[in-house]
Amino acid sequence: MQYQKGTPVQSRHATALLFLVALVTASACGGEGTTPADDGSIRIAASTALIAEFAATVAGDDAQVSTLIPAGVDVHSYEPAPATAAAIAEADIVFVNGYHLEEGLLDIILANVADGTPVVPVAAGLTPLAGGHDDDDADHEAEARDPDDLVFADGDPHFWLAVDNAISYVEVIRDQLVALDPASSAGYESRAAAYIEELRALDGEIRAAIATIPQGDRQLVVLHDAYQYFAAAYDLEVIATLLPAGAQQDPNAGAVVALIELIRERGVPAIYREPQFNAAVLTSVADETGVEVLLLYSNFADGVASYPELMRANAAALVEGLGR
Repeated sequence: MQYQKGTPVQSRHATALLFLVALVTASACGGEGTTPADDGSIRIAASTALIAEFAATVAGDDAQVSTLIPAGVDVHSYEPAPATAAAIAEADIVFVNGYHLEEGLLDIILANVADGTPVVPVAAGLTPLAGGHDDDDADHEAEARDPDDLVFADGDPHFWLAVDNAISYVEVIRDQLVALDPASSAGYESRAAAYIEELRALDGEIRAAIATIPQGDRQLVVLHDAYQYFAAAYDLEVIATLLPAGAQQDPNAGAVVALIELIRERGVPAIYREPQFNAAVLTSVADETGVEVLLLYSNFADGVASYPELMRANAAALVEGLGR
């Protein structure tokens, strides 16, 4: 499903109204991601750096892509800069993940997107697992919301950590660009096909790497509840998530004690943090249990600037920590 402005969804936050004012300034002054498409190519706004990579790969020289949330930040809590409003307003299409991943950015998108411009959740067509993140405003004025609106749907939004799901993202982007710009359809289709072939090869690499870890040792202890799809795709088990409702919360003492006991009981040799979140509590758990703390990535960060790099880094970290 795609959302178009005019659907009866109202803003939750006053910040969306402020961004309407900011738009005037940003449009006049310019800013990152707001360069006009003087060559007549279409403009794409992508919510995250990862979705922007997929869109840019499919688009090639036939479209310009702006990233609304920069790499290396927590997409759930990111507060956008005023120039973001201009990139949204100038876009011919906006790609978001769906399933409420972008949280605070969604109202800004809906407040500033031009009438008739589609807002497309790239996770459309995928079956969500239960989960996600607690959000005080998660009802999003539910009485005014289309229950089939995947932009705000309930469920775990981290589909892309299974390569098959990332391929589905690419297919959604391809189909939307072909529909929007049929004159350039051959380019969109050929670039998407080449990238999908690359992703299928990547999927095989990840499976081969995980297969080197003994079956009984494929136990994941993570800080942030982002790895359900990864685990389901690659035959791992998430046995503990310290912050299951979102990495912005503080863990309680009982949860920390229970995690220490579980690590000892299961003989887990390594636990995993993410670079964008404070992992002091995991460090304390590691000090208590003698396990390693290694990095997993759910999005781009320093040293991991592409989707294949992200997935290979995760596979390598799992082999390093859990392989025996």
